[in-house]
Amino acid sequence: ELGPFFAELDALRRGCEAGQIATLAEALERGEVSSSCATAAGWVLEWAPSYRAGGAADLVKVAQACLGRPVGAGAAQVLDHGSVQRLRSCVLSGRVGVRGAAVVLAEMAKLGPRLTPAALPTVWEGFLAVAQEAGPREVRGLRERIIATYGRDEEFQVRQDRLKHGVSLSAGRADDGMVEYLLRLDPEGASVLEAAIGPLSAPN
Repeated sequence: ELGPFFAELDALRRGCEAGQIATLAEALERGEVSSSCATAAGWVLEWAPSYRAGGAADLVKVAQACLGRPVGAGAAQVLDHGSVQRLRSCVLSGRVGVRGAAVVLAEMAKLGPRLTPAALPTVWEGFLAVAQEAGPREVRGLRERIIATYGRDEEFQVRQDRLKHGVSLSAGRADDGMVEYLLRLDPEGASVLEAAIGPLSAPN
């Protein structure tokens, strides 16, 4: 019965996260945070010491967004009433965790201004669905496909051209007899490299 018990603990953890978001949002809305601390993150750390190990910034970002008060550059441009309700529903029900919601917010802030306005509700729903079923890494992995499908005119090509300027290979650096390189590739270059070395590296 350890597996089912572990699943119950996981559900409890998600419920506690949702409860913390709801409580922090209430404290922000009532002015409790501003009257007792300089910052929302400071209030979180005062009452929840476990966040000293990290995570307070994400908690604040998600709670603010659930109130329709996004923080960070670009966030306000893509968070309308409908998206606030979608995000709030997913987070407070425990379907999307704080980390996943924070990544969705960050991705929307980056991509939103580069997408057609009509596509924003669809992209919001898609990101939240992926955050619910998979995780932050998979949300970030949608970037190129989202821009290609919903980007403004020529946005995809502009991004591809910009990425090509970031391709690089560092000079070799000796470390304990081994030589180490740092290789940065755009998506096209990465596909070529993986197609070339993938079959040769099987099964590992």
